[in-house]
Amino acid sequence: MSTLHEYGFIEQDHKQDILQSFRGAELEQEIMDAQEAGYDISYGETYDEAYNNPDAVRRVFSELGRGQQLFAREMGRFDIGYQSLLTNVRLGAPSANVRNWAKNRLSNREVRAEELRLSLLYNRLNVQGGPWHDQGGKALALGTIVDAHDLVNKEGIGAFERISGRLDPAIMDMTFGSNAGWLHGLGLEDAIISAEQRFKGHTRNVVEQSATEEMRKLGEFTSAPVAQGFRDIVAYCTDSLGIRSRKEEVRLAINKHIDQSDKDSFLMMSVGCGTALPMLEVMQDLKTKKRDSKLILLDQDPIALAAAQQFAEQMGLADNIEIHCEQLFHGKGRKTRLLKLDSILEGRKLDVCEDSGLREYFPDFLYHDLTVQAWNALEDDGIMTTGNMNKNRTQAKFLHGLMGWPIPVQMRKIDDIIRLHAEAGIPKKASRLRVTQDGVYTLSFSSKAKA
Repeated sequence: MSTLHEYGFIEQDHKQDILQSFRGAELEQEIMDAQEAGYDISYGETYDEAYNNPDAVRRVFSELGRGQQLFAREMGRFDIGYQSLLTNVRLGAPSANVRNWAKNRLSNREVRAEELRLSLLYNRLNVQGGPWHDQGGKALALGTIVDAHDLVNKEGIGAFERISGRLDPAIMDMTFGSNAGWLHGLGLEDAIISAEQRFKGHTRNVVEQSATEEMRKLGEFTSAPVAQGFRDIVAYCTDSLGIRSRKEEVRLAINKHIDQSDKDSFLMMSVGCGTALPMLEVMQDLKTKKRDSKLILLDQDPIALAAAQQFAEQMGLADNIEIHCEQLFHGKGRKTRLLKLDSILEGRKLDVCEDSGLREYFPDFLYHDLTVQAWNALEDDGIMTTGNMNKNRTQAKFLHGLMGWPIPVQMRKIDDIIRLHAEAGIPKKASRLRVTQDGVYTLSFSSKAKA
């Protein structure tokens, strides 16, 4: 069994010791290389409550590490057995049972992977995180991570008693408002059905069953109680620290940019917005400063947009948002093309264009396209904020291993991010790079005023 020392921890209860363990030599070298190349790059310094409990961070890191090891070991055994059985089948194995097993069971590798995830992680008595896992990588799952420290703990303290955090069960019965384009007047289930018809050309009969299933999963997610083990995972695991650090770094950078501006009103856009919490919090900050703002929300998931509308209503910002449910890209492979941001902006220019959680799902050519479009959409003094998961981050295999995040994430090295921005025409001096203090993300804040 692995020890804490094998994961790089030392026996001191200091935040810096934990962070040094998370960052690792490879990531430190990447940062030094970028600095030597003349880039403004540094670690973030945002606060997270998790660092008040270093023992819990160590414990969760170790538990998830052991779970990932068991998962990898069992999947390795599965792969060996699978290949052996396939060989037997090709050679005409005499046992019909063996052939049927290979065809009906072992041919679906993900079935076994899901069994392991449930037994090793989600279905454990102290976790009970199945409804969260069933969200399948949707933005709502990230919302839970953002609210992790406010989930009710074993002492009964916390703002939210459900694993959905601030997302209220009332979302099941919500209707989109007049600021939501073609979604206006639709309930959530009808919005899901209409989006499938609109984006994929399916008939209503085809998508009704899947929409009903999506609503069932959403209902379970917004009603499931918080188990202590689940709360600990979303509060203390390294990727969770990264999600929250990313949100806070984006918020701080945009606030700093706006504070340096003499404008009274700001137009902002979040591309692939998800639940839009970081940008809604920016709008709250602006409201406190008595400065006007409008936020354009663009996503292809009506459930995420419904959550964003609910959060905007909770924060008193419902009149300051504009919702667009549009397919972000069309086609397959190298023929894939991004939605043209001009079709949403209709001639307007942006003070802020944010997409800090989107590009890690894009191959390089789409990353390039989005960079060019976002940069061109800015006012002369506007700012573009982007982000990507680091390839050399700790427990990188956990995301697509034991956790089972279903959407492929394109993790990148810092020099890949630098290269892609340069190829899109972003001047070196225009960008400030910020690596979240946990080492999970690299964020880029590019100002046209400095270009």
